[in-house]
Amino acid sequence: MTAIHQLNFTKLKAIRKDNDQVLLNIIVVHSLRDHPQGTWEAAVSASHSGNGSDMTKLPKSLRSLFKRSMVRPSGTNASSSLPPSTIFWPEDYLAQDVAQTQIWTYGYNLDVKIHSFQEVCGISGIKGLQEKVMNDFSSKLDFPQTLETVESINVDHMQMARYSSRDDEGYRAILSVFRGYISNELRSKAKARIESRTLRRRTHLRHPTLTGWQPF
Repeated sequence: MTAIHQLNFTKLKAIRKDNDQVLLNIIVVHSLRDHPQGTWEAAVSASHSGNGSDMTKLPKSLRSLFKRSMVRPSGTNASSSLPPSTIFWPEDYLAQDVAQTQIWTYGYNLDVKIHSFQEVCGISGIKGLQEKVMNDFSSKLDFPQTLETVESINVDHMQMARYSSRDDEGYRAILSVFRGYISNELRSKAKARIESRTLRRRTHLRHPTLTGWQPF
């Protein structure tokens, strides 16, 4: 099993023949507030882990583990030789079943700020779609306000992501959000630089002989 990095990319192991070429890269991205491995793991069902099950249906990487668990030395605790309890299917299954692919996981910082936009108008001119396509409950993640901001745009569902002018209400709303994120990031970096300079000054004052600084 590959050690999965919580942040950035992890290249999963694959079993390929010499003539196999990588024709496609597959990147699996975990859900919010989850882990790049835990999102895709599943518990092994009893039909796959019980005695008498067909081991030929298991990944090659797990067959030897199942065989070892069936032959226990005397005096060995049974729980210490149990097979794995979870399946990480992107590596255990997919990487072996589609040899022409390279599969990666991608982990990202879970400390995110989400901005959800909701449509205001229903679609006109289409029978049965007079109401909003996405109701207010379905069009947000319903996270606490510290993680998610919800804003409405006065258009229907079909126009939520279509803007023909910089003056369109939806485009201006989205632009404002991105500018706000950039402004906050710049302020954070400026604050970090000030704190770093302050720390260096304090270090110089505490250790004048080490830094070459001499008081007047």
